[in-house]
Amino acid sequence: MSLAQRLEEAASALPREADAIRPANGDALTLLHGLEPEAAARVLAWLLEHAPEEAEELAEVWLGEPEGALALAALDGTSLPKAGRKVLRRLLHRARSSGLAVPTAVAKAAPKVARLPKVEAPIDEAYVAPFDPRGARLVYLVESTPSGGARVFEALLDGARGLVDFQVYRAGRSAVRSFVRDVTGRARYGAIAAEPTQVRALLAVHVARHPADRPLPRAFGEWRGRLLSGADASATPGAAARAALVDDDAHAADVDALLDRVRTGELGPWPTNDRARLEAAAQTLRDAAKEADELDVALARAIDVAASGVYGPEEGALCAERLDEAAYLHWRGDEIALARAALQVADELRSATDTSTHAFVRLATERLLAPLLEELRSPGDPSQDAVPAQAE
Repeated sequence: MSLAQRLEEAASALPREADAIRPANGDALTLLHGLEPEAAARVLAWLLEHAPEEAEELAEVWLGEPEGALALAALDGTSLPKAGRKVLRRLLHRARSSGLAVPTAVAKAAPKVARLPKVEAPIDEAYVAPFDPRGARLVYLVESTPSGGARVFEALLDGARGLVDFQVYRAGRSAVRSFVRDVTGRARYGAIAAEPTQVRALLAVHVARHPADRPLPRAFGEWRGRLLSGADASATPGAAARAALVDDDAHAADVDALLDRVRTGELGPWPTNDRARLEAAAQTLRDAAKEADELDVALARAIDVAASGVYGPEEGALCAERLDEAAYLHWRGDEIALARAALQVADELRSATDTSTHAFVRLATERLLAPLLEELRSPGDPSQDAVPAQAE
């Protein structure tokens, strides 16, 4: 029988470790990295008792990793059947020959002192990432499982497209902690902590907006009731930032600093998803460049026209909503001035009769069309095939 088949038997016999065993799909190193040290020792002990040949195959891979040597060193062979003890002796001999510090005998067990089992603190965490240039963002919910491991829910949300993607990952606590360190440590789109109720609120908002003609991600169906039960769609991270900063006014310099981030591409541009409107905006600039005596003046006017085509009332409202959420990221990142500025610009967009004339939208339009603008301003004939960079 193969190692993968034996590990499936182990998953059935060891329910606490099943959430790490099954996702590994028989890969020894993936399994080792998904298990806590005590759990790895339990899996290896079970294999030595019931499938010594497969246990040796697994352990030979594990011995190349410090965690694997620790799992081997933790084993007490006195309760194993004869075949298992023989395999364990061979493994210990190889380990000692390689210079690893492991027990020198397994024939005699040390006296055991009864003690209470270790109780792991439950995990209930959430994280939100910044928006990408199109206006989508990743959010995460992390929770402990009854088997002792952990589960991560990852959702890709977009105000216009709803719940774009949804994934569920199961692993040992150490692997999940490593995953969280990765998503929070990313240079550009690093996530920050939020309240689980806030992420559930975001899920509820985006599921309610999900287009009727497009099915929700299949993996979400199994967890929908659990994740949305009792969710308050008004309790978003952006709402928390507003509540915390409700009495604070933004300074003009702080608003300018926020708009600079739009200009440099750190914030926005969050345009429409309608490619025809994006191409029409690009064509407006091309036409202006062809007929212009003063190119810069003509392009400036064309940008105003393009802004109204790319950022209609719906896009203006979505930009305001995203600015609320950006305010939360700034607030929790100790950039209070930028958080206040984001909330103020969001309010201005909501109250504007024509959002396309707002400085945020005009700068976003320039950023969106920047490659085409650069081409039109350079010597030579402009390409007729150039489209906005974010239209792809």
